[in-house]
Amino acid sequence: MNYTVSKVYFEQALACQFDSNHEVNYTDSSSRVWTGMPLWFLCGFVDDADQHSSNSYNETKAQAGYNVTITATDGYSVIINSRNTIRSNNYIIANSLNGTLLAETGDSWPLRLVGQNVTGGKVVKKVASITLTPISTQPSSPTLSLVPVSNNVPIGQNSQYQLVMNSLPNGLSGYDLVITLADSNIGKIVNVTYPAWAGLYNTSTLPANSVKISAVDVNYLIQSGSSNTVIALVTVRGDAPGSSPITISSVHMDADGGNAINPAIVNGQLSAYSPLNANFTADRTIGTASANVTMNVNFTDLSTGNPMPTAWQWAFGTGSTSTLQNPVASYHTPGNYTVSLTASNIFNQATMAKAHYIIVTPFVKPFPGYTNLPTDTNGDYLMEDINGNGRLDYDDVVVYYQNMDWISAQYDVGISPYDYNHNGRIDYDDLVLLYWIVLG
Repeated sequence: MNYTVSKVYFEQALACQFDSNHEVNYTDSSSRVWTGMPLWFLCGFVDDADQHSSNSYNETKAQAGYNVTITATDGYSVIINSRNTIRSNNYIIANSLNGTLLAETGDSWPLRLVGQNVTGGKVVKKVASITLTPISTQPSSPTLSLVPVSNNVPIGQNSQYQLVMNSLPNGLSGYDLVITLADSNIGKIVNVTYPAWAGLYNTSTLPANSVKISAVDVNYLIQSGSSNTVIALVTVRGDAPGSSPITISSVHMDADGGNAINPAIVNGQLSAYSPLNANFTADRTIGTASANVTMNVNFTDLSTGNPMPTAWQWAFGTGSTSTLQNPVASYHTPGNYTVSLTASNIFNQATMAKAHYIIVTPFVKPFPGYTNLPTDTNGDYLMEDINGNGRLDYDDVVVYYQNMDWISAQYDVGISPYDYNHNGRIDYDDLVLLYWIVLG
């Protein structure tokens, strides 16, 4: 299947929330934040006829193994085994850097391969195509692999690994082996299940960090020439933040007829993390501003998690954004503003939005001869109580009339709080409108 993805379609796909988030972030060693789509999402679009459903990613094919070739416009390419990409956010096809779409004149446009597992020569700039091809050659000897090679799991939750034999030229009569989670602080092996072909099976005491498992194909269901055979499903629980190898050892495996099978081993890794909780505060949430008087607000990230966030995306309700951890935002226009923060790391992201968090009222000054500030009596950001005595009265109209030139001359305040007809100037129609407001 061939499919050309346009720039517009790619950007629309990033915004899609169907089944799961399509957009992820990665912060590199230079603190640059790359945003794009996980490589496995794109593979799921062309790995079979199902392009857009909750099952569009064909995990069975990915576990079986195929080559994912990412090629640049100049012909440079890298090849990644599909087994290493299964539902992994460590390979990302990025279209933006630090919140800005890649520039057409830059050295990465239109897309760039980045991610936790993309280092050195694996980086591909100016990605032009992604190709999925069968792996044409098999290892010279059978290989027993943990699939996926790496799993990320929130603390207190479980992650699963399949034990997969890539080839069994003479079938399989049975096996026993030991699965070990090297760091006992990171988690525990909590369950092992076996496929239907296993007529006999046994598991040592669970939960544990090291477990001996065995299974026997008493009915000869695994025939000669079988490939990508699942021999067990191992469930591991994350208990504390960190990473630990998961190893396969002490393998005793026999083919039909009694010959020993000595497979190469592909071990795995478990990374456990405490999910992020986004939160923030501000040094002020209420203040005044005008077109010429700025209300600056210092925001502080209070997000928690382990590991802590490495990237931040702020939206201040004004259309402006920031990727700093503790940014400063400027407000010029009266109103109520919703502020949101999305904090992320290599494992997950979390968002906190606080509605009407920043409240900005018009900046005003007392009129000549008065000490009280004018007030807004009805919440429309217009100052009707000109003399600031807390009520509407005819003195408000008189004071307005006597100070129309003064109102127009206040550069710091501007005319907006007193421009009742919204025509951009102070005129007698404003005075008439104020009179009718006072009259009720």
